[in-house]
This record gives sequence, C-alpha cells and structure tokens, in this order.
Amino acid sequence: MDEDFEDTPFFWERCAYLEGRTKDIKAEMKGFMASAGLYFKAAAGFAEASRAFARKSAELAKAMPELEHVANGMACLNSLVENMCEMNDQILMDPMEKMLADIKRSKELKASMAEAADGFYLALKNSLSLRPDADAEVQRKVDSQVLTAKLHFNQLRLKYLTSLSDLSSRRRHQAILAFFQNVLDRQLEAVKGGALELEGCCGKVREEVQNRDLAHTEPAQTDDKQLWNLVNSHYQEQDALELRGGVKDGGGCKVLPSGGQSPARQKQYEMKGWMGKHPVRSLQDVKSRYWCVLDNGKLMLYQNGRWDKPPKYTFDLLLCSVREPQKQTERFSLQIISPTSSITLQAENFRAMTAWMTVIQNVSSKLLDAQMVRGGGGEEAILQKAHLKEVEGNHVCADCGSAQPEWASISLGVLICIDCSGVHRSLGVHVSRVRSLNLDLWEDSLMVLMTSLGNTHVNSLFLSRHTGDMYGNAADSMDERELWIRRKYVEKAFLPALEGSKAEAGTQLHGAIRQQDILKVLGLIAFGADVNFRLQDGLTPLMQVPCHVRASLVYLAHAYISV
Repeated sequence: MDEDFEDTPFFWERCAYLEGRTKDIKAEMKGFMASAGLYFKAAAGFAEASRAFARKSAELAKAMPELEHVANGMACLNSLVENMCEMNDQILMDPMEKMLADIKRSKELKASMAEAADGFYLALKNSLSLRPDADAEVQRKVDSQVLTAKLHFNQLRLKYLTSLSDLSSRRRHQAILAFFQNVLDRQLEAVKGGALELEGCCGKVREEVQNRDLAHTEPAQTDDKQLWNLVNSHYQEQDALELRGGVKDGGGCKVLPSGGQSPARQKQYEMKGWMGKHPVRSLQDVKSRYWCVLDNGKLMLYQNGRWDKPPKYTFDLLLCSVREPQKQTERFSLQIISPTSSITLQAENFRAMTAWMTVIQNVSSKLLDAQMVRGGGGEEAILQKAHLKEVEGNHVCADCGSAQPEWASISLGVLICIDCSGVHRSLGVHVSRVRSLNLDLWEDSLMVLMTSLGNTHVNSLFLSRHTGDMYGNAADSMDERELWIRRKYVEKAFLPALEGSKAEAGTQLHGAIRQQDILKVLGLIAFGADVNFRLQDGLTPLMQVPCHVRASLVYLAHAYISV
C-alpha cells in the first residue's frame, strides 16, 4: 500500500486539511444556492412585470398610433427578458447539487469509518489481552477477527480519503466551471440576438421622429406664451381692482382683495394672507389655517378662510405687540400679544413671517402716533403746555437743564429741549418716542402718564447711582450731549440695583401696576421686566388695570417691549 494511504499521523493530518476545505466549500456553496433561488424568484417576478408592461405599451399604441414602433421595442425587450428567464429555469444547478450530495455522502462515510475503527480497535484489544499460553485455536480466531476488522477499516479509510480528495480536486471544479461557461455562453447569445432585434425597433422609432413634421409643436409654445400673458394680465387687473376696494366673484359677492398674496405684495400698513395654527400636530392642523386680514388698525383671523363670517379673533393693534416666541419650538412662528390674550401663529416661510411682523409693528407705531392729533398752537395747546410745565422739574430740560423745554419723550415721561430731542430721536422708538408740546394735541391717557412722572421723578430713577461730576449741560456739544444721554437711557449706567431676579421683577411689575405706581413701573420696565409676564391666574400686568390706566401704561410698554 502506498505510504500516503498508510494509517499514519500524516494520513490523518491530510484528512483534517481536506475536511476543512470541504467544510468551507459547503458553506459557500449553500450561500450561493440560496442566493440563486432568490435570483430566480426575482427574475420570474421581473418577467411577469415585463409582460404586463409590454401588454400596456401595445394597448397605448392602439390609442396613439405614433407609438407603434415604441410598443414593438417594448415587445422585443420583453422577449429578451423571457428568454433569459426560461434559461434560468433550465439551470437545474446539477453540478452544484451533486457536489452537495457528495459532501453529504462523505460525511456518512466518515461515520461508517469511525464505526469500523471502533470495531478494529475492539478486536485489537481482545487480541492484545490474551495470555501467551492461551489456547492456539482461540489465538487464531482472535487474530482472524483483527485482520478482518483492520481490512474493513482500511477500505473505508481509503474510500473516505478518496471522497475528500475528489471534492477538492481541480477536475471536479473544472467540471462546474465548464457548466457555468455553457450557461453564460447561451445567455450571451440570447442577449446579442435580443439586442439586434431591439436595435431594429429603435432605428424605426428614430426614423419616425425625424420624419415627423415638428411644426405642430409651435402652437404649444404659443399657448404657453399666451397663458403666461394671461396670468400677468390677471394680476394687473386684480391690482387695479384692489385699488378700487375689491373684486366681485361670479355670484356678485365682494371678494377680499389680494387673496393669497405673497409677502412681496403686502403694503406698509395692510396685509392679507394665510397663517396656520401653532403648534402643528397633524395634517388637519395644517389644513385648518386662518385667513388673516390686517386693515384699519385691526388684525382679524378668519377660521378656514371663512371671511364671510365674523372673524374668530380680532386684535386691536394699538394695544398689541408682536415678537418671535421666546421658546421657539416651530419654524416661522410669531406671537401676537394683547393686554387680554395672546396667540401664536405660523407663517409659511421666513419671508412671510418677517413681513407680517414688520407690518404689524408699522401699524402699531402708526396708531400710537395717531393718538396725538396735529394742532396749531391754539388755546388748547397753550393750556396743555402750561399744565405739563407745572409738573415738578419740568421747567427745565431733563437732560441738559436748558430752560423752557418744548419737546417731550412720552415713553420716558420727561420734557426735553430741541437739541436733546434730536439725540432722543436717534436712539430709536424702542428707547424714546419724541413729541412736540406745541404741535401735538395729546390724548387724556398720555397727559395722565406725563403728569404722573415729570423730570424730577424720572431723574431720581435714572440718576439714582450717579456719583461723578459728569452732568448734561446746555453748553455741551452734540457729541457730548449724545454721550451723556446714551449713558443715561441706553446703557442705564445710573439705575439703582435690581432687587431679585428678572422673574421676580415680573411679579413686582404686577404689584406696581395694581398700585398704579407709574415711576416704579417705569423703573422695572427699564430693568427689563417682562410686560407680558403671567402669574398663576394667567393675567399679564396690563390685564389687571382699568382701561384708562392701561391706555396710559401702553406708552411705557411700547418703549421697552421685545418685538
């Protein structure tokens, strides 16, 4: 017997090596077979979809004869797909399945070899355990059993090694390679044949397109141009009708002008458009929008665009402010705050949100300005000027000491000279709103505010911690005057220290307004107390006072509110 097949450690080492290779081949082959099954299943589904697509193409060509050659091309493509799928069905994977079966048989052969080895080792044990003086006949019988068991074991051992060698042999793998080469060659032939047929159909389609008279496309282009002109004409007519106060629909009902207009079409003090509920939790919330109309100083919200019914919400913008929510949980949100309520709305985009906030602020400022009707220095103006100058400290400018001030900062409650009024105007209306004593007639609510404060009281607040030599002087230059006024009102360098946090300042603001302590209200607002701060009862500071007091305090609120 060849020494490679002898029962030696080298033999068993070779068996272990071949077993490892066979195990790897089996694992990869099983994965390949599983993928092949999925591929064949998917290919069958694709073939069915291809047949349906070709069938629908033919039906479409009946309705549109120009697509006849396209339908023929789809039929050629479907034929190619079906031919390849039929070849897939013919691939029974015989070499692969046979090899897996042989691997299974080699495993069974290994079990038989192990059983024969146990029989051989048992017979050898019986032989080696006999005594030297044992009966000769018994010895011959036992020795015969050993030879028979060893022969059977060697036969199975050789069969097992041959089986493993065959599974890993180049000859076996080349047979599988030849099988797949045949399969790929057949598919290549099918693809080439189908491609030639498909190329013929594509050529006919190209020829059909080239021979078509393309002049019939010109009317379509003309139609597009006419449609564009019609749209532009519609907007021009709509704009003209809006200037006359609205358009009529088919039933003779008046339609709100600028329906659905973009932010670019809003005016300085008027605007109309859609805004949604906040927060948006469902598709229904998106659909249930408000048609918002800002006109004549009021913002009206119509539920679901039903402007023919009374608005669900109406806000008088004289007493309202607008800002982005402090806790921004949704994009493009804006919060409208009135003394009695607030609502958060959501615009469609950032541009629309900015436009709404700008127009609302414009209207609010305009309404405040309108509270002062232009006079002409008549008897009423003379009386009001005299009354204001009787307030303590109002005989001189609050900032530089010039005599006979003729201007006022209505958001700070002080009288100032004409030079200081120019500086105050440069600070912005969010700090100081300037009005003339001679040219403006003021509402009673504003007179209440101005007489409740006065230069002496306001300076006691804004100069509470002033200890230096720097004071405003009538002889100061404009640069020196501006530096002083900015230090006083913008930087608030001399305000007294705030007792407690800003949250506690909101609570203190409630108390000061209830007590109608106007000077303390001004100080708390200057510190940054939130004029919209709500207590547990849900009320803001301005909600808890009578209307005539609220109208006075709104001038202070507008000076410092964050919008």
